Amino acid sequence: MIINPTVKAMPLFSAIPKVKDIEDAKVYCNENPIYSWHANYYTVNRKKILILVNDLTLLTIVIQDVNAESKKYLDHLIRDRIFKILMSCGIAPDKIERYMDNVNEILIGKGHKRNITGVVTQQIMAAETFEYHDLLRAELMDFCNNMIFSTTNYVKLIDKTIEVFEEL
Repeated sequence: MIINPTVKAMPLFSAIPKVKDIEDAKVYCNENPIYSWHANYYTVNRKKILILVNDLTLLTIVIQDVNAESKKYLDHLIRDRIFKILMSCGIAPDKIERYMDNVNEILIGKGHKRNITGVVTQQIMAAETFEYHDLLRAELMDFCNNMIFSTTNYVKLIDKTIEVFEEL
């Protein structure tokens, strides 16, 4: 799996290994968009909230309070959140396990798809409308994943994800 953070978000991923060749990573991301995610973060009360968006389904994952301590095990947090959001979408556990087995290791690339980066930015703008004390990760992810974008043919992100995983 390749995570493509913005330049701003790159320091959050310092504990995760980087891809060796950026161009090969771009080709991989274009051929396997289900295993490619774009990332950025925003700050609320000096707490960093990380947003990851899948390149194929635009499924959104939220990781709250990423700091110097938690970024050491950010790869485990990402795997955990992916597993939990896919379970909450109602995807069969065997398909999720197959997806997670194919992930192997998480590598960091470079953000290269402007349309996906735009979706990440829109998700951040939507998330910023929540009051931080009211902000619960599950509710925010549910809100973001029920949005509709033209790139998914005006289908909810959860429905698009279910459709893609039925074909896996």
